[in-house]
Amino acid sequence: MFNNKYLVLLPGIILAFVLYTLSQGFNNIIGIELLGYEKSPISTAMIAILLGMFFGNIFKIREIFSIGLDFTQKNILKLGIICLGIQLKPFEFLEFGAIAIPLILICIVSVLVVIKLLINRLKIPRNMAYLISIGSTVCGTTAIMATAPVIGAKKNEISYAIANITLFGILSMLIYPYFANLYFNGEPLLIGLFFRYFYT
Repeated sequence: MFNNKYLVLLPGIILAFVLYTLSQGFNNIIGIELLGYEKSPISTAMIAILLGMFFGNIFKIREIFSIGLDFTQKNILKLGIICLGIQLKPFEFLEFGAIAIPLILICIVSVLVVIKLLINRLKIPRNMAYLISIGSTVCGTTAIMATAPVIGAKKNEISYAIANITLFGILSMLIYPYFANLYFNGEPLLIGLFFRYFYT
């Protein structure tokens, strides 16, 4: 009984791993082979979500896979975000924290307040508004996928939020490098903090 309970999760977990592997492969091909970077600037999570949306609209996901996929979204994804967070070294935190933390807090609070004020005016569904705001202020598509189960967001709300973040994320990748250098007058520390926040 115990084994059967966890064995039903395996097909979905394996499918999620296969999609991740494909996403990483596409990421390397686009970022390294085509664009010529040493390390791809494109988010693997974003590519994985786009692949999931693509295949999810073409093929009907069977229940044998959906159970494991739900488990990865609700549990393994949270573990991955925790592991991502602990990559920050203590000395990095001490060195940049005094400048970065107030900046991040101001940005997060400002966006959440603005979104709260615009929800009713623009008639945006509450859950979608929160997903877009958290995706804009924290870490994009990963934050959206982690927040969605907590607030009980519907699949179409998640899809619209991801599409929004993806579109503006692509535009920001093209615009922000020029904006940061111009606005901060080529100051490496300030530019680095700017990109540390907006590209993580």
